[in-house]
Amino acid sequence: MDRPKIDSAPGLAWRPRANGWVAVWVARPDIVTKGYSPSTQRLRLFTEPPTDDDANYIRSECQRLQDEMLAFGRDGDGMAPAFTGTVQSLIDTYLRDPDSGYHSARYTTRQNYDRALKLLSRDKGERALHALKGRDFKRWYEEWRWPDGKDGVDKVYTAYGQIQIIRVLLSYGVAFEIEDIGPNEISHCMRLKTALHEQTFENGNPRTEELTHKQCADFIRAANDRGDDWMALAQALQFELSLRQKDVIGQWVPVSEPGLSDLTRGGKKWLYGLRWEEIDQNLNLTHQMTKSRKRKILEFDLKLYPMVMAEIAKVPAEKRTGPVILNPKTGQPPAAVAFRFTWRKIATKAGIPPEVKNMDSRAGAITETLEATGDNIEAARRQAGHSNTQTTQRYSRGLQRSNSKVAILRAASRTKTKPEQA
Repeated sequence: MDRPKIDSAPGLAWRPRANGWVAVWVARPDIVTKGYSPSTQRLRLFTEPPTDDDANYIRSECQRLQDEMLAFGRDGDGMAPAFTGTVQSLIDTYLRDPDSGYHSARYTTRQNYDRALKLLSRDKGERALHALKGRDFKRWYEEWRWPDGKDGVDKVYTAYGQIQIIRVLLSYGVAFEIEDIGPNEISHCMRLKTALHEQTFENGNPRTEELTHKQCADFIRAANDRGDDWMALAQALQFELSLRQKDVIGQWVPVSEPGLSDLTRGGKKWLYGLRWEEIDQNLNLTHQMTKSRKRKILEFDLKLYPMVMAEIAKVPAEKRTGPVILNPKTGQPPAAVAFRFTWRKIATKAGIPPEVKNMDSRAGAITETLEATGDNIEAARRQAGHSNTQTTQRYSRGLQRSNSKVAILRAASRTKTKPEQA
C-alpha cells in the first residue's frame, strides 16, 4: 500500500510497517525542549487506504494534540510581551494572567477558547483597540459566517462563537487592572464592550434531533452483534439514565488538571466517568455530575432500567472494578473522539440517520421522560440533574408532538355542540 495522504492534519507523520502505515502525531521540537509531553502520539495503524471517516478522525486528533501543544508553548515560555494596545496583546495578556477566567475554566472549555482565540488572532490580531468601532464587530461576524460569500457555506456557529470570545476578552479588559494596560486602553475596552452589548447576533437553530428508544435498542443490538458489548452498555447507560457522554465514559485530561486519578497514559489522566465502585451490592448507582459547578450527586436504582441490567449481566463479577466502560482492545476507557468514531459505525449499521448523534441520547431520554410523566418538567429536571427547568426544556424534542395534540383537540372541539347553541 502506498503512503496515505491526509491533508489539514497538523503534526501528522507516517511510519512504515510491514503490513501498512502508522499515523503518528509529532510535537514541535522547540516546545518539547520546554518540557512538553508527549513528543509523539501513535494514532492508528492502516493496512488499507483510509476512508473518509478515518481521515476525519486523524484530522480531529491531530488538531486536538496540536492545540494542546501550542497552548503549553504559549503559557510555558515564561516571557510576557508588553501590552501594545492591539487585539493580539489583549489575547496574550488574558491567556497569561493567572487570575483571568481562562485558567479557572474547565479543560474542554479552554480547548474551545484556544480554537476561537487562534482564529481571532489570525484574522484580527493586529487591529488596535482604539481604532475599533461597534460596526467592526458586525462586519467581522459576517466575514466569519460567510468566508466564501453568502453563496457559500454558512458558518453561523463559528461566527457566533467568535463574537462570544470577543465579549469575554473585553469583559476581562474592563474588570481587571492589567499590568501595562493604561487607562486609555481600559476605556476602549469599556467603550467596545458597551457597543457590543447593544448588538445581537444570530446563533443558528438549536438541535432538534433525538435518539429514540427504538433507535437506542437498535444500536444496542447492532453493537452486540459486532461483539462491542462495551458500546452497548455505554449507550444503555446514557439513554436510560439521561447522562451525558462524559459522565459515562469519562474524559482524558492533562495530568496538570485538578482531580485525582488512578489511570494515566501519555501525560494524561482519566476523570469523571462511571466506576464500578459507585454501584453498591444492591445495584444502586451514586455518581457525581461533571458539568455542574456544584458537582451534583445523582442516584439511580439500576434494577429499574431494563436495558442497563441486560448489559451489566454480561460483565463477569470479577471484572466489575475500576471504570465501567473499557475498550477491550486497549484495556482502558476510550477517548471521546475514538468513542464517537466507533459509535457512528455502529449507528450506521443500526440504520440510525447520520444527523442523529450520540449527544442526542440525552435529548431523547428527557423527551421520553416528559411524555411518560404527562409533561412533568420537574421530574425530568431531577432525572437529568439540571439546575433549572429552562435547561431541561431546551433538551425536550416534544414540542411538535405537543402542538399536534393541541391541534387535534381544537379540531375535535369544533364539532361539539356549545351550550349557547343547544
